[in-house]
Amino acid sequence: MTHNEEPKQKWDNVIPFLKDGAYFYKKGIEAYQNQQVDKALTYIQKAIDAEPHEPIFMCQLAIVLADKGEYDHANEWLKKVLADVDPNMNECYFFMANNLAYLGHKEDAIVRLKQYLQREPAGEYADDANWLLEMLEGEQKASSDEDLQPKNDSVYEQAMLNLERGYFLEAEKHFIALLQENSSDWDTYALLAEAVYHGGDHERAIQIVQDVIIKDETNFLARCQLAVFYHLQGREEASQYRQQLNMIRPVDHEHRYILARTNFHIGAYREAHHHYQKLMKKSYFRKRPTFYHQAALVSWLIEDKQTAEKLWGKAWQLDEVNRDYIEECLNKLGGSWRTSTRDVFYYL
Repeated sequence: MTHNEEPKQKWDNVIPFLKDGAYFYKKGIEAYQNQQVDKALTYIQKAIDAEPHEPIFMCQLAIVLADKGEYDHANEWLKKVLADVDPNMNECYFFMANNLAYLGHKEDAIVRLKQYLQREPAGEYADDANWLLEMLEGEQKASSDEDLQPKNDSVYEQAMLNLERGYFLEAEKHFIALLQENSSDWDTYALLAEAVYHGGDHERAIQIVQDVIIKDETNFLARCQLAVFYHLQGREEASQYRQQLNMIRPVDHEHRYILARTNFHIGAYREAHHHYQKLMKKSYFRKRPTFYHQAALVSWLIEDKQTAEKLWGKAWQLDEVNRDYIEECLNKLGGSWRTSTRDVFYYL
């Protein structure tokens, strides 16, 4: 061999690297954990292409699709697992129930939860399934009770307006007035607790919602408030409530609105933005100027400044009293606030 000759490579013993389903699945999970949802979908789909009869891959694809908001598509994959691959993969019923709840198909979600619990009464997701089932059935009952005992709309509107504008003492008085008319309206107690908490009496507010949960274990609004209160106090219980609340999408639009506000307060701005945008499309949901202000703030927090500007413009049109404040918000589109965003949320 001369000085300039390249040494000959011996390839006979080299083992080629095969990219099997497990390889693509691992890459997909890594991308998902890094919040690269589209990349995760690509890799997990490749894993399924490589091993089309692996139910774990299909379930994970459904989970990622659901995270992207494609709940119907996710459920198609879960049904495929049960029909074509593994009819004993019972967690599919639980995942489908979650997706149906997100879509607002409450009755169908209840059916799927019962199917899961019948097959897996002590399964990995049994506790969460029981909680979600109680929550959905409780929401159905609450909706029925509301039809029988409607709120005094004018007092309720004034109470919510005061609450949203940071007039916490006035809001507290109005909520108490509503409770004098109906002392078993647990949702109003939960809203009262919000006014009391942000008015400065934290212990009393927490006691109010804890009492509500004792009387009405699955009360959605009370759990929303506890998630916020515990989050603001840095308590470990906050994560538990947050996980539970993220499992459902309320059918009641006022409940969805409270969930949007809850997600804002716990720093889940993208989830909050999702709910505000959903409510924006509901013509029969009453949108106060404060609603547009809150939705604008959330849009600004996720760096959607174009939407924020549009929504603050709408709030400016509707709220003649607070136009100077809204103009200040518009002027902050390219900057930041010296006060906390919670104070901005409440017009403080």
